Amino acid sequence: AMQAPESCMDEDDLYALTPSAIEVGFSRNDLFLCPDTTDTFELTGEPDQEVLIKLLADPVQNDLDLTVLDTEGNILENSTEETGEERIVFRFSEAMLTVRIEVTGYRDIESAYYLGVTSRCSSDRDCPDGTRCIREVGTCEAEGVVECGLDEFEPNNRENEASVVDELPANIEANLCKDDVDW
Repeated sequence: AMQAPESCMDEDDLYALTPSAIEVGFSRNDLFLCPDTTDTFELTGEPDQEVLIKLLADPVQNDLDLTVLDTEGNILENSTEETGEERIVFRFSEAMLTVRIEVTGYRDIESAYYLGVTSRCSSDRDCPDGTRCIREVGTCEAEGVVECGLDEFEPNNRENEASVVDELPANIEANLCKDDVDW
C-alpha cells in the first residue's frame, strides 16, 4: 500500500493521496500546500461549460502554480506567474467532462492559499439556478436576497425571466435598486 507523504502539520482537510472531488462553485480560502507536495483536485463540468479557476497564495508573494490536466495526466492549461496569483479559463467538452487541477509550489515553498472555480458566462442562461451573470467580469454569482426594487414585474431578475411587454411604445412603471436586476 502507498504511504501518504508526511504532512507538515498545517495541512488542510482535503489532503489525501487521491484527488479531492470539487464542483463548479467551489471556493475555499483555508487551503494549505506543504513543501514538495502537490494538491490535486478533480473537477467535473457540463459540455461547453466555461469556468474560471483562480488560485491566490497567502501571502501573494508565495510563488504557487496552477495546472489543469486530463485524467491521464496530460497538461491542458498552465498558469505559472511569478507570484501566487494564477488564473485559468477552461471550457469543458463532451469528450472532456472531468479534469484534474494541481496546485504546486515553486521549489519547496509552503503556503496557505485560496482556490475558487466559478462558471464563466455571457448571459444568465449560462449560470446555474440561483445565480446570475455579472457581465462586467463574466462570472456567475449568487443572486442574493433582494429586499428593495420589487415591483409587479417580479420575478424578472434573470434574462430568461424577462417580463414580456405586449404593446409598444409602452410606459412602464417599475422599481430598481442596487441588488435588483430587471429584465
